Amino acid sequence: MRCADDGVLTVALTMTRTRTQTTLTKLLTLVANVHGELAFVEGWLAEKPAAAALREGLERRRRELLASRDALYVTVVQFDPEVDPTSIGTAETWVKPYGRGRAGQIRYLRLMVTRREPEEESSRGCREL
Repeated sequence: MRCADDGVLTVALTMTRTRTQTTLTKLLTLVANVHGELAFVEGWLAEKPAAAALREGLERRRRELLASRDALYVTVVQFDPEVDPTSIGTAETWVKPYGRGRAGQIRYLRLMVTRREPEEESSRGCREL
């Protein structure tokens, strides 16, 4: 770091600083995506009547998202204590693998119905062997 003649502090973009900034940006993007998906799931749980299988799948996904969010919050704070992860907004790129618009939401909701608990999948796989 050095102070220029006009009193502006300049920071050289070293490889380490660039990698650090890139990593922080990716972490914050992950948090925003979790916030976005969590808002979608909680919106469905709060406002829309849903079949029991869908409600169960959404509640399971909500628990997973809350665990991911908490882990990401800890990581962000350890990485940069000045960042408040709760102030990060939402992003909608989490829905991109399912498609945009109503069709993407329907694909996502179908997945919530057909998805099994991780323990069920692993025990089922063991029985098949």
